Amino acid sequence: MSRPKGDGSVIFLHFHNTVELLINGERITTRPNACIFYGPDTPQWFKSEDLLIHDWMHLSPDTAEIIVGYGLKIDSVFYPTDFKIITKIMQELEAEHFSPKESSDKLTECKLNELFIKLSRS
Repeated sequence: MSRPKGDGSVIFLHFHNTVELLINGERITTRPNACIFYGPDTPQWFKSEDLLIHDWMHLSPDTAEIIVGYGLKIDSVFYPTDFKIITKIMQELEAEHFSPKESSDKLTECKLNELFIKLSRS
C-alpha cells in the first residue's frame, strides 16, 4: 500500500502479521498485532512478505481529536496487550455500519468509542 500524501481520512490499521511500514520517514518492521492510526495527511506505505492480514477502517479527519482525547497517538505504532478484542469489535462495527436497523448509527458510534477505550486501556 502506498499513499504518499495520505488520503484525507484517519486510518486505523491492526496488522495480524509482521509488516514493514514507513512512519515519520523511517522504515520499521513490526511484530504481529501492531496498530497505528494514520493522520489524514500522513504518508502511508506498508508491505508484508506474507499474505497481509489486517483489520482496517477509514474515519473522518475530525476523529483524530477524539482518538487523542482517549490518550492514543496518531502516526505512532503501538502494541495493545488485549489485541484479540480488535477483530471482534471491528466485525461488530462493520455489521452495524451496514445495517438498515433503527439507531445503527448510534450503536456504530458506541462501538467505535468502545474500541478507543479498550485500546487506551490496553
